[in-house]
Amino acid sequence: MDQAFAMIYLFPQKIMANRKRFIRVLSGAERAELEKAFKHGAKHRERQRAQAVLLSASGHDMNSLAARFGVNRDTINRWLGGWERHGLGGLREGPHLGRPPKIPRAAQKK
Repeated sequence: MDQAFAMIYLFPQKIMANRKRFIRVLSGAERAELEKAFKHGAKHRERQRAQAVLLSASGHDMNSLAARFGVNRDTINRWLGGWERHGLGGLREGPHLGRPPKIPRAAQKK
């Protein structure tokens, strides 16, 4: 077994922790779209994800982003992947699992 294969096979978390991932260079329109989402987004999580993409494009690695936002590297990876595949739509929250609320939305607003 060669040494590189042994390292990956026996210690995959060590190899993954050293990998760096950054977003490609953003166009002016993409940067403006992300800054608008970061400053004026409707939901906190979506603002946070937009900020993570902007910081990644500025050169922050996944470890520093994970520490800054208090999440796992896998979460940062998912956010960046969502941006790369779907743009701003990839940063939005999907439907949540679980039991639907018993109180109708109209009654919740009161």
